[in-house]
Amino acid sequence: MFADSWSELHKLLRADAFAGALIDPQAGGDHTASALQIVRQNPGAHVFAYVAPTPESLLSILTLSKHGLEDVFVHPVRLGDKRFVNAMEKVSGDRMASDVLGAVDGKLRVLDFGVMAAVLDLFHRPYRYQTAADLASQAGISVRCLYRALREAEFGTPRKLITMAKAIHGYCYVYAAGAQVREVRDKLGYGSSKAFSAHILEHLGIRASRLRRRMDREELVLRLIEDLNKPRDLRRELRVRRLSARDR
Repeated sequence: MFADSWSELHKLLRADAFAGALIDPQAGGDHTASALQIVRQNPGAHVFAYVAPTPESLLSILTLSKHGLEDVFVHPVRLGDKRFVNAMEKVSGDRMASDVLGAVDGKLRVLDFGVMAAVLDLFHRPYRYQTAADLASQAGISVRCLYRALREAEFGTPRKLITMAKAIHGYCYVYAAGAQVREVRDKLGYGSSKAFSAHILEHLGIRASRLRRRMDREELVLRLIEDLNKPRDLRRELRVRRLSARDR
């Protein structure tokens, strides 16, 4: 979506309609002051600059970089540029992850700070986690304690959270950033496309081959929230306890 003016862009970001913006402070003249206002007044938004390689643009970027500009891309960006793709996915993936976690804030607050911080990091940087041991290490506790903490907060198992976080970012990489499924699979640490596809189907209810098609984002977010809020499954809980016993 294009904003017709700097004031409209500011309103969109303040209304939380978008998680980020791509700006050119030199488009149609020197608008460094307006761009600076956008960056300063929207600290929670991802703001990137997309500029022509000119001295004027360089001066604008130097000013904006001192006040929170996230990154800079020089026109033209190559098709498939990994740094650009990663930046666009981060905006979309972080927004979707925040929407899901925001809806279960009460459950998050049940967790100790270390576990809560690890879960938040997982949902924003899922490529860092492959197993329950990875999440437990980030939280600074044993795997057994991690299972117990998540069970008490009714979050399910570490596997559920890890695969859900990867499904969120996998969707955003393919749909929002235009990456190939194979690239996304590798970035998120999957050894096979089959496992990645299975987790996309499990959490989003769609096949990986259909990720590029337009879908109702709100419906996907609602599905994920409902999944995190499912009533405790006693049979699954028994299996979790057995797994925890093995890790003693």
